[in-house]
Amino acid sequence: MASFALPLLISVSMAAEPSDHDKARLQKAVLGCFMVPAGATTSAIIEAHFEDGKLKGVPKIVSKGDGPLNEAFAQAGVRAILKCEAKIAVLPIEGDVRFNFTAETAGPREGSEKD
Repeated sequence: MASFALPLLISVSMAAEPSDHDKARLQKAVLGCFMVPAGATTSAIIEAHFEDGKLKGVPKIVSKGDGPLNEAFAQAGVRAILKCEAKIAVLPIEGDVRFNFTAETAGPREGSEKD
């Protein structure tokens, strides 16, 4: 089973760093919209620019692995940010934010172990 993490990498171009509470709310909102491609065990960094809590432009992929599964994983991160724009808009986010989407292997799924 894979678990997914979304540590935020706050860019120096932000006017003020969000509180830990606001970071947690942002992470929860975006992870709630993140539809992970089957079999993904990769990571991707997606950058988005916010003004007055609103997303400006399209998030861009800053870093990802090679191959179609890695591309699908990175695109899923972009879609999650776009899909959750309304949830993000209520947060005091200003400037550039880098989202580090990471799939971590947590062991086999329940019932998938061999007898």
